[in-house]
Amino acid sequence: MGLLDDGRPLNQGKSRKYYLRVRGVDANGLEGNNAEKIFRIDARPEAPMARTPLSDRVLHVGDVDFSWAAVEGVSSYLLELARDADFTQLQKKESLPGTDTTLEIREPGNYYYRLSSVTADGRQGPPGKAVQIRVLPVPAVPEPEPPAVEGDKLRLAWQKVEGIASYQIQLAADPDFHELVADIRTTKPWIQIHRPPGGYYYFRLRSIDTEGYEGGFGTPRRFEVEPGSYLPVILFVLASALLLL
Repeated sequence: MGLLDDGRPLNQGKSRKYYLRVRGVDANGLEGNNAEKIFRIDARPEAPMARTPLSDRVLHVGDVDFSWAAVEGVSSYLLELARDADFTQLQKKESLPGTDTTLEIREPGNYYYRLSSVTADGRQGPPGKAVQIRVLPVPAVPEPEPPAVEGDKLRLAWQKVEGIASYQIQLAADPDFHELVADIRTTKPWIQIHRPPGGYYYFRLRSIDTEGYEGGFGTPRRFEVEPGSYLPVILFVLASALLLL
């Protein structure tokens, strides 16, 4: 950042005229004629300071919240989002009256955003420093395999999802998952639990990525566990019949 002749940073001064002088020097030290250029720098209104998201924030595809500090004497702000640091591949360009907004980012990858201030008469200040953000894909939902009863064990398995740190599995006796039978996290693409009593059950899955972000649960799967033995049922029916005699 340059300084004005009174020691103030350029972005804290008003519009001022500057003179640039350049001349060439050959190998023998002979200097050529001066080339001069007059230019003006206007760093007002100053750019707002970005608050969120910052470059160290982990983001995922979907709605992303942006916010920044207010600038005095400004009527609106310009938010630009691009896929490159030069902002030649613009994805969004919005004029906003407030200091926050939400943008939908549909594709994973690296993005850059920057902010500018705009006065009531439409004068736009220079953009602030670009902030680089990384947007990750939402963890994919595992594809479940048919549940299997093996003796006194119930095995639930699913296809492995690449790039996933762990899985969450919920087993319930109702489709709303209020009556949970099991709620387990594992790094393996399967679990084995004690066989529950006979009846209908529901289970659902979701993935958790290496950043700890939890994806959404997939569609619940309904299945039936056969009773371990029909003898108690037969005895109950016989006892009921004898009482009626």
